[in-house]
Amino acid sequence: MKTLEQLREELKTKITRMEEILNAGEDKEFTDEQEKEYDSLEAEVKELKEKIKAEEEKAQKAAERKAALEREKEEMKKAANIPDSDNEVRHVERVQVNEPEEFKSLDEFLDVALKKLLGRSRVEDNRLAKYYRDSFNNPGQYETRDQSMGEGTAGGYMIPTQWVPELKQVGIQDAIVRPRADVIPAGSPPDAEVTLPVANQETYLNMGVDVVWVAEGGTKTETEFALKEHSWIPHEVAGYIVLTDKLLRNWAGAMAFARTRLSKAIMMAEDNAFLTGDGVAKPHGIMSQPARILQVRNTANQINWADVRDMYWQCYKEGGSPVWVTSPSCLPQLMGISDPNTSGTMIWQPSAREGEPNRLLGLPLLFNVRSPALGSEGDLMLLNFSYYVIKDGSGPYIAASPHVYFTSNKTIVKIFWNVDGDSWLRAPIPIENDAANNLSPFIVLAA
Repeated sequence: MKTLEQLREELKTKITRMEEILNAGEDKEFTDEQEKEYDSLEAEVKELKEKIKAEEEKAQKAAERKAALEREKEEMKKAANIPDSDNEVRHVERVQVNEPEEFKSLDEFLDVALKKLLGRSRVEDNRLAKYYRDSFNNPGQYETRDQSMGEGTAGGYMIPTQWVPELKQVGIQDAIVRPRADVIPAGSPPDAEVTLPVANQETYLNMGVDVVWVAEGGTKTETEFALKEHSWIPHEVAGYIVLTDKLLRNWAGAMAFARTRLSKAIMMAEDNAFLTGDGVAKPHGIMSQPARILQVRNTANQINWADVRDMYWQCYKEGGSPVWVTSPSCLPQLMGISDPNTSGTMIWQPSAREGEPNRLLGLPLLFNVRSPALGSEGDLMLLNFSYYVIKDGSGPYIAASPHVYFTSNKTIVKIFWNVDGDSWLRAPIPIENDAANNLSPFIVLAA
């Protein structure tokens, strides 16, 4: 097998011969033999270049492995001379010398990042180092936060963007609001305030546009598009989970366990804020929106046919797919609702067919464990989430600290991110020629 130097020399020889053929044929056409030889040389040069590139990559990789091995030896020498506090034997795991260029999964990223944060690995992982380097070249894409000496949970690694959807688990069967809302990506800078035009439909019909009919040859009346402005500012939210050190030593199982819990925490925290948040350092939830309609309950502590009927007709259904959102405590009431116009026919029963969603008057019915209990305001809502805007900010970030529960042999794993949410409608939608009634994408049953 030829060496890299031999391949380079052969390439040089063939290129020289191609130049000779070209120079010989400057003033006349190529002969058939010259044409054939030149084409053959051209193909051989291409093949040689590919071989040289492959050999160069092999040589570079071998050099990197050798350098990494030398660093590993040095780290092992240093580690052998470092005494552990309290006569403990510290569990130190080391990164493979032959590292892949990217993380294969979210669990693998959490594994490596948390080991580094907790001091269980003294060797730099090139994949984590990549995020440090890219944070300078592409601000906002990959970020890190420095650990603080005074507070171990002050810093952490930003989770790579390709794993964020997996962590947030925004499947239609899991999250209620996010997969149905209008989501604005983080952008750059990710946590900056975003101001959007919103329709002023308080005194204007047709979603804020004046419309007039003009006769043939008549003067066109000036029309106006009534707009307001509204801002979205991503707010920081954090959640944490406490894991035992024994569980953390079983890294594969620990990461799957932590990821599942953190994913559910993100989903439930966002849903709760998007539905009930008061807008103070958190999203402005649907239940307190100025555009909502608060439907008066016909009978205290009950949900009856008139409630469902009135909520249905007042819901603005254009531009989206409304869904019912209710508390599980309302299930017995909903199953007992009957239509008085059809001799007590039940209007809803849960679907007994696997995979079929529950539907009430043809619209999906979703149960939310954080919805208010039966008889409270918002125990039943009919919502068209396409009129709700979510503005994502930076994050999520992952951080860890063993200090808070050090004597209990436990570690805190924390996740934090930034997000805001609000409606782009600022009032209910008037019904033309019916001044007494309005429509809204957000219908909330009153207490």
